[in-house]
Amino acid sequence: MSEVAAGSSVTSPMPAVHTLQLGGGALSRALQAGQAESSWTTPRPQNAAAWKSAAQNVKLRHAESNWLTTLAPAFNATGEAAERLKRAAQAGVVVTTGQQPGLFGGPAYTWSKAIAALALADELEQQLGIPVAPVFWAATDDADWAEAASTYVVGEHGLETLSLSGPATEAIALAEVALGDVSVPLARLRNASGSSAYPDVLDLIESAY
Repeated sequence: MSEVAAGSSVTSPMPAVHTLQLGGGALSRALQAGQAESSWTTPRPQNAAAWKSAAQNVKLRHAESNWLTTLAPAFNATGEAAERLKRAAQAGVVVTTGQQPGLFGGPAYTWSKAIAALALADELEQQLGIPVAPVFWAATDDADWAEAASTYVVGEHGLETLSLSGPATEAIALAEVALGDVSVPLARLRNASGSSAYPDVLDLIESAY
């Protein structure tokens, strides 16, 4: 056993985060770099002026559309969310993204997409001076039950899979599938969370199921 002299320090290696570029074929790389032909897709804005121009074009295209009234039942928004949508419908734009439903919210990238939409909407609203609302939609017409019905947590013995039993066929939209008893995966989720710093989140998840 090695000994450490009095007064000296021991440095413990810290985890390192390495950001890697997405790969893919030539077309994928060109799209990521903003170098694809402009006729293929709308160029991604690169600065505040470009974002302002893009927002103005969106507003002009939908100037005669009463989209909020049409979509209000689906949004079912209340409080500040409803007010923000109303302001965006009157004089602004929305930032939107989505994902198929997943057990207990699905994988981390689903949450990342939702948070990114909120952050981008907040930043655009501040930089452009127009109302911007974030909208995250759930693709409930998706029929991939096997993917949507499982999620993963880190438990006492490592990675654990939480799953629900599903329909006999994969050809049923998720919105039409009855979940059945979720008490076992809920209990395993709470157990894996331990003494969570935010126990109210678990309460919200349980109330949703």
